[in-house]
Amino acid sequence: MSKILVLSGSRADFAYLLPVAQALREAGEDAYIESLANVIGGEDTPEAIAQRAGMILSAGGKTIADAKPDLMVVLGDRWEIASACIAAVLAGVPIAHLAAGEITRGAYDDKLRRAIEGMASVKFAFCREAYERLDGNFWLAGCTSVKAPEFIYHSNGEAIVALYPETAGGLPDGLAAVILPMLEKRGLSPIFIGANPDVGSSKYKGVEMAHEDFHDKLWRASLIIGNSSAGIIEAPILGTPTVDIGNRQKGRPRAESVFWAPSHDLAAIKHAIDKALAFGKRRVVSPYENEDAVQIIVRGCLDMLKGSA
Repeated sequence: MSKILVLSGSRADFAYLLPVAQALREAGEDAYIESLANVIGGEDTPEAIAQRAGMILSAGGKTIADAKPDLMVVLGDRWEIASACIAAVLAGVPIAHLAAGEITRGAYDDKLRRAIEGMASVKFAFCREAYERLDGNFWLAGCTSVKAPEFIYHSNGEAIVALYPETAGGLPDGLAAVILPMLEKRGLSPIFIGANPDVGSSKYKGVEMAHEDFHDKLWRASLIIGNSSAGIIEAPILGTPTVDIGNRQKGRPRAESVFWAPSHDLAAIKHAIDKALAFGKRRVVSPYENEDAVQIIVRGCLDMLKGSA
């Protein structure tokens, strides 16, 4: 039996990691989840976030060294996870990296993802385009947070607004306030989702909800609008159209239910909303969908551990 630390940085990755941790336990491994969610909040300036990243590196180094896991499983591209991965490398703990190989040109997450890939012993891509960018020990898995539902829920008149900082570019100030009347004019009730801790995140206020509640809302909603990865990865699997604004997700492959608009062009945003509503709720082929994704990740982790024993 191997001791496997599944490390979550925030709500952004928890829904992807939980099924993997559960499946590892079902396979007989001592897999447990730890979260950094309680230590990443605070001021959203570059200096403040850099200080918290240093604290995670310091405290995480001791925690990982004391726990001595055989493997640490992480997802993605966030600053707190990159700090924890440095601590794991220094402690001699191998890393399994989920959602490796993605490109998001409108966020500094892109550079952090490349760094995590370089520290990982085994990598799992969520789509074929990402898979083809990887080297070393890598596997094609898929999205682990949601599966295609038995039926597509009819539009409920709600619009999920998930608008977050474009940390490698910039969104026009007050964009959320401009989007609001566009949605209301089309009979949609907006639900604003708050941003995760990042540089500039305090400008993007909204509700916090558990991942199960968020995915249920996303399944029932008429559309999702903003620049969240949920609009690119989960929404098409759940049958909900997406209006993707700006460059935050630029570089990721898209299903036909994703409609892009530049952040500075209000007419284009209106047009994208209308196209998404006309497209409607339906099943589509998603580049991220694979019902065997979790089991592929479990198999890849166990193969890696056997090879290093």
